[in-house]
Order: sequence, then C-alpha cells, then structure tokens
Amino acid sequence: MIAPTNGAIRKDCRGSLRFPIHSPVLLALALTGVAFGDAELLDIYNEIDPGHPVACDGWHIHDPSRIVELDGWLLLAVTGKEQSPSYRCGLELWFLPPGSFDWRPGLCLLAYKPAWFAEMVPENDGACWAPTFAGPRRIYYTVSNMSAEDRACIGMLEGGGTPPEMTWRDSGAPVICCTEGDHDGPTTALDPAWFEGTDGGHWLVFGDASTWLVELDPDSGLVAGDADWYPGNPAYHLIAEDVTFATAAAPCSLIATARSSATHTTTAPATPGSTTKASTTCRVFTITTERTGGSRSSGSPSWST
Repeated sequence: MIAPTNGAIRKDCRGSLRFPIHSPVLLALALTGVAFGDAELLDIYNEIDPGHPVACDGWHIHDPSRIVELDGWLLLAVTGKEQSPSYRCGLELWFLPPGSFDWRPGLCLLAYKPAWFAEMVPENDGACWAPTFAGPRRIYYTVSNMSAEDRACIGMLEGGGTPPEMTWRDSGAPVICCTEGDHDGPTTALDPAWFEGTDGGHWLVFGDASTWLVELDPDSGLVAGDADWYPGNPAYHLIAEDVTFATAAAPCSLIATARSSATHTTTAPATPGSTTKASTTCRVFTITTERTGGSRSSGSPSWST
C-alpha cells in the first residue's frame, strides 16, 4: 500500500495554480547545476503548490512499472504528474524499504529535461509517461509531443548508487522516435514494455493503434540495428496492426507465445442491448529466436487471423 500522506503537504485546494510556490528544492538544484533527478520526491511534495493534485488528492501513482528489487529495496517507477513551477518531475521513483509494508516517495526524475526534448518533442509540457524497468538500473519511458501531431519518443535512464540515494541520468538521445508518415501504418512510440527472451535477448514492445517489437543491445540498451524509423526497416517487427474491438465489452487480448500460434475469437452484442452478435478475431503472434554459432537470428513475428 502507499504510505499515508505526509502531514506537511498542504490541503488548500480552493484554487488551481493561481499563486505558484517556487520550490526551494528545485531552485537550489537549478542554481547549483545538479540534475533534478537527484531530488528527494518527498521534499518536492512538501513544497508543492496548494492547488496541485498532489496537495488536493494526496499521494497517488499513475502508470506504474513492474516492481524490481535492488539491495533489498523494491523500486517502482511511475508517470510524472501535472507540471507546475513547484513540480517538474518527468517521472517518479517510489521505494519500498526492507521490512516495510508501505511504499514511499523516492526520487524526482527528469525534472531537468534532456536537450533532445526541445528538438524532437518541442511541445512536451515536461511530463513523461509509462516507464518500464529493464533490470533495476535501467528505465525506458515515453515522452510525447503533447499535440495533434503523431509524434513521440522513447528515452532511457540509467541509475547508479544504492537506494534510497540513487542518481539517474538520461542517455542523452532518444532510443526510438516515431513521427507520423515515417512508417507504414499508424503508430507512435507509446507505452514501452521491456522483456528478456529465453535466450537472453532483450526486447521492447511499444505502440498505439499498431504495436511493434524491436530488439535491444543488452549492453547499451539501444536498438540492436538501425534505430531510424522508416518503412521496411528490418529492426522493427509489426506484431499488431490497427487492432479494433467489436465492442468495449469484447476486448481482444494479444498474447505473445514462445513457439505456438493460435486464433482467439470473442463474440458480443454489436450494440448495447442488441441481440445481433458481432465477432472480433484476435491476432496471436509467434516470435522465435535461434542461436547459430554463438549469434542469434530472429525470425519475423507472424500471426494468424
């Protein structure tokens, strides 16, 4: 569970951000040039503007990552909250100390925005989304252009130190950027999910209306191959295209299987209250990898419909 809200956090929620309080924690870090990612999240919360959602609603998390363990501590990364002069965390890191049952605010990550944000996603408001751990010292995250333009990137953070005193640094460049028209089919670089294959390969799944899979270099964490987003790039595998559902009551689950494929069909009323049935076929994809002479070759994911 999340620890109770610290009493120092203000509860005056009569207005929004009419009288912003400039956090002395953020101000001090800015003046000294220290990366904001080193800031204690609880210190940010204790100095937050009284109209901020944290002050109004108490401690809460959104888009939690999977939980990882480091030196007996459990770590959870989450999406950043509403940006303001008193809150500039792109992501948050939460801790569960050894022997404790309550998650507590840990670190404010990406309050100092990497320079590549301004070039690749200039309309981003400072918040980053949907982090995923790739082991306890690497995080992938989404940064969106925050506009109607279909543009988003996936960045990477790497952490040093020992909880609760860790330091997280951005890689200095996007891992993947998707721009409307750059590739076949609608997509954007949202919601990355990292996993390790049975042969030790590292993979990242991401997407929106279309879902893609790309292999990563385990050492650098970057795309294993050509990272540029263009039609026909063999580094990117399309695993789900323009997935739609018959109705909200009939979700279609996409299931990655190790060495098998199948087709799953769901049936539900075409419209609420209708006796007419509509069916949707889920595409279930297969990914196989093989090692040959010490190297790995990856077959293109396939599906049946």
